[in-house]
Amino acid sequence: MQAITLLQRVLSFSDKSVHSSQDQIIGAVSCLLTKILENEKPSPHHIRECLKLCLKLHSVSTKLELPLNPLNSDVKNVIESVQLSDLAGKFPDLVNLSKKVLSCYD
Repeated sequence: MQAITLLQRVLSFSDKSVHSSQDQIIGAVSCLLTKILENEKPSPHHIRECLKLCLKLHSVSTKLELPLNPLNSDVKNVIESVQLSDLAGKFPDLVNLSKKVLSCYD
């Protein structure tokens, strides 16, 4: 999760180099989310932070008027799986965040 925190700090500087790193950042978040969800007891906090990072990337790209690359199907599937996870019933904010991320990148 230190990587997510670091990426959030990098994005807070709002630099145009963000555009060239979009796919790498989203890919890393997707891998991390997959690992978290595969865990026996996934952390809702970690899932939340991953989804917030996707929203932060969207926000920075919008602020800098950079085009957003669409999410590939694997990434979409991982984000949608948050909505289908056991945690979704206990933590409805995770469902809302995942829906928001998907809508931002459509």
